[in-house]
Amino acid sequence: MAETRLTIRLDAKLRQKLRQLARAHGKKPSQLVREALEAYCNGAEKDSTCYDIALKAGFIGSAKNLPPDASTNRRYMEGFGKSR
Repeated sequence: MAETRLTIRLDAKLRQKLRQLARAHGKKPSQLVREALEAYCNGAEKDSTCYDIALKAGFIGSAKNLPPDASTNRRYMEGFGKSR
């Protein structure tokens, strides 16, 4: 496979973070960027559902001390969205 060179611009702060991370992992900055780009592209191939996004964001199961049927019992939704 032929390799292609890609040039990107980084501000000084991001460049410093990349160098520190590369040193900490014993890799070259370019290798970290390739790995990150590959991981991002592989993750983009999968279409995420709203459930997947909410789960990843920590919204699922994050409410404490609620009844177990809070999301399905219509009684809890009475008056929701109406002005008082």
